[in-house]
Amino acid sequence: MPRWPLLLLTLLLAPAAGAGPAADLYARARAATVEIIVDDHLDASGFLIDAAGLVITADHVIAQRYDTLEVRSPTLGRLPARVIAREARTAQAIVGQLLDYARPGVLRQAPVRLDEVAAAVAERLDGVVVTAEAVPEVRGDRHRLEQVLTNLASNGLAFGDTVRLTIGPATDASGASGVGVRVEDDGPGVPADACERVFEPFFTTRPDGTGLGLAIARSVAQAHGGTLRAWPGPGGRFELFVPTGAPEDTDG
Repeated sequence: MPRWPLLLLTLLLAPAAGAGPAADLYARARAATVEIIVDDHLDASGFLIDAAGLVITADHVIAQRYDTLEVRSPTLGRLPARVIAREARTAQAIVGQLLDYARPGVLRQAPVRLDEVAAAVAERLDGVVVTAEAVPEVRGDRHRLEQVLTNLASNGLAFGDTVRLTIGPATDASGASGVGVRVEDDGPGVPADACERVFEPFFTTRPDGTGLGLAIARSVAQAHGGTLRAWPGPGGRFELFVPTGAPEDTDG
């Protein structure tokens, strides 16, 4: 049976100056690399939930060590503590993304205006410019759809100062009517051979990426009966389609 290694998470802390508890903590945290071996018959959702549990455990251990360091070594200064706290927050963010992907939860569907959702994203993120035509309501989970657009816009802002969201009536490949949202940036774009791979869990082209954001975004789009596609560059371009007739509420 073919097996392939997946590097789930490596917790790296900046080396602390000198010796003592800080250096020991760094060595322990660096050693806390979790490598999961996945075979073709392993259930992906179960794997992710188990993996999230491992990360939560690792994060808890780091937090405990941080408390010990702070109490026993007050003369070490604040830099090691800040570094450890930052890495703990990063681990917690990854845990949240793992759980979002593994356990998408209930879609709380109601009439939603995607132009209003895009406007809310633009209010929260500097550099997001929205152009919207008159569009019908779709039936969906506003929070989860806003999560999708926030993720796409944030990805684009990592490559430039402006992200453009264009909303209008659209149809999908089957001819179903709905609303489309095009998200464009001025970055390098997605390579043609990676337009599908970018939606795979843990695949990322960014040094600071977790490889989970786009996987979550597509799963949310599909839960709404819609699609999320990437187009090759230059310039990043993603297209979200949500049909006007969405599936009934599900518990994901």
